[in-house]
Amino acid sequence: MDSEYGPRGVTWDFDENGKHYFTELGLACNKNIKDYYWKAIYAETDEEYDSIVSEMIIKAKEYGYDKCSEYCMNEAALRKEAEDIVLP
Repeated sequence: MDSEYGPRGVTWDFDENGKHYFTELGLACNKNIKDYYWKAIYAETDEEYDSIVSEMIIKAKEYGYDKCSEYCMNEAALRKEAEDIVLP
């Protein structure tokens, strides 16, 4: 199961009470993206903005974001394939 937060069991999951929580990876990725997103918003130049966004991408990849992204892309392809069969 996926959500807007990424693949279940990788970036988020449910606890024994059925409550949603972020995994350690999910917390790290979300914090990184939010922190750098706000820094980028307040960048004073295009160069500063580009530098902040580049640093955000590098940090996210260090946390394993590519693995999460690859999983989501694969799930999207499987869903599209299933929809194409059902909805000609």
